[in-house]
Amino acid sequence: MSPPPSFSSSSPSPSPSPTCSPITFNTSPLLFLNTELLINLLDNCLSLDLLAVSHTCRRLHYVALPLYLSRFAIPSLHVTSLHLEGRYMHALMGLQSSLVLPPLDHLSVKFNDGPYFATEVRRLLTFVLRLGRIREVTLNLASIDSRWVNGLVSINSETWCSDLLQLLSILVENKCEKLTVTQGYFLTYESHVAVVQQQQQQSPPPPLPMVLHDNSSSSSTNVPPPATSPATTQRRRSFLQDSLTAVSNFFVRPSLVVSGMEMNTEQRPGPVELQAHTLRTFRLHSNLFFTHPFYSWMTNMLQTTPITSLSLQLSGVMQEEWTALLEFLSLPTLTHVAFASSCIHLNDILRFVARHPSITNVDLHRHYQYSCERRLSKKLRVYLPELSSLGGTPENVRLFLTRSHHIPSLQHIALSLPVHQRTFRPNDFESLNRVIACSIKGTQLHTLSLEFLVPVFCDQLPNCNNKRVYDGSEPPTLSYGSLIQAVASSPQQYARSSFASLETLKFSADGNFAFAKWVLPALPRWLAMFPALRRVTLATNCLPSHVQSKEDVVRSIKAACRLVTDVVLDDNDNVRKSSYWLD
Repeated sequence: MSPPPSFSSSSPSPSPSPTCSPITFNTSPLLFLNTELLINLLDNCLSLDLLAVSHTCRRLHYVALPLYLSRFAIPSLHVTSLHLEGRYMHALMGLQSSLVLPPLDHLSVKFNDGPYFATEVRRLLTFVLRLGRIREVTLNLASIDSRWVNGLVSINSETWCSDLLQLLSILVENKCEKLTVTQGYFLTYESHVAVVQQQQQQSPPPPLPMVLHDNSSSSSTNVPPPATSPATTQRRRSFLQDSLTAVSNFFVRPSLVVSGMEMNTEQRPGPVELQAHTLRTFRLHSNLFFTHPFYSWMTNMLQTTPITSLSLQLSGVMQEEWTALLEFLSLPTLTHVAFASSCIHLNDILRFVARHPSITNVDLHRHYQYSCERRLSKKLRVYLPELSSLGGTPENVRLFLTRSHHIPSLQHIALSLPVHQRTFRPNDFESLNRVIACSIKGTQLHTLSLEFLVPVFCDQLPNCNNKRVYDGSEPPTLSYGSLIQAVASSPQQYARSSFASLETLKFSADGNFAFAKWVLPALPRWLAMFPALRRVTLATNCLPSHVQSKEDVVRSIKAACRLVTDVVLDDNDNVRKSSYWLD
């Protein structure tokens, strides 16, 4: 029997093996699995592992990335609408590296707060850079506030501002047609003061000339300053002039300084050459744009972009700042405008509209009357030859029409009838109907849309202190049946000539049972006031739920109005969209 082999140290060592190349996924047995087994295997991985696997090779990319996106409510890469908020914002990590980009028609993003905001802005910027054209983009900034603008949040505070400005610029220039930036709470006056103080600290005042007094005599001797060059003298004069201008703007007319930007409203800039940007609708629903440096970006963008639709709906902005902005802007291509902020003065609205004769649609505030602390100028008259649609509360519409010349193209008025109080008085509806009649008197209207705002829950009303649920045991806050009865009982007070040209009436409401209980019973009597009425459109939420009542409503309307040939029961969204284009 031979002895076992010896493993002593004197035995020669084996030769080193050749260097092996690292194993990659291209040569891994994982790729030899069929797609079904591969999906079942990867479905047990963590989300971060799926993302890492998708970066290895093309085949695993097309298998792992859809699994990753499906965990964040994105079923496939062929979606046309995408809404990201909360934990779903992690989908941006996969979207920004995807080889196949979804053909998005609408992109809505609600950013998270804390340290995630700056990172999400950067990821969204990377994703948008790779996307094609998007029809509509909505950015919700509810998670950030003035601390981000004033530098109190130090997490990535150096990069988020430039990234957000770059994102907005890319969207405006060649990515989207409709851009909405909403929410966010920013103290515009606070940021304005901070910028002014910073400018004053960076520019110290020049030294004053010395004055020496001679003790031996009562007269004083002025020692002239040393000789200076003409360039130094010119710099001092320029500095003194700039200092006086800054002081007068800050203390005398603070409305001319908005968020650190000096603006002379008396000298409006001349016409600016429009750029070939894709943006057409801009919805300004966040006061972030009234802070530095977003204010300068916004004004430059509006002056150089062929904007056709502009919506102004935000809070936290003072009336003086609205005045400065509206007097500064000049938008030659504007056709649709909505003033949905109660802090805007009616004088400023009229002056802005008067400078834009191409406007065809004007939407005033739905719920609150505009501020009229200053008396309206009697010389201020608005002439809009292209205006075809006007909407708002009856009082706002009346004030607008009283300051307008004859509008030949006006064919559509949307009257929003808001709820103001818990209990009603009969004279409230008589005066309200008088305003409606006065608003459309003298106009050749063919279509009139009435939107009845009768909320079922009282806490739906803005700034309402009576938080209670309406149970239907008493009349609603405003009984529009009383309004209609007041019209029908006093035909001599509301002249039929005011409604002589009306051919179509549209009704919509916010409360289903309230409109059906208090308005519908008297509706046929009121419709008899319109001699040329041919078509009546009722939103579905204006009608009772049972079918028999709907048939009774149609039958009663046609019986009371012999000329009415078409009674349409339409969806509420369609009726409201025809009244307010910014919904």
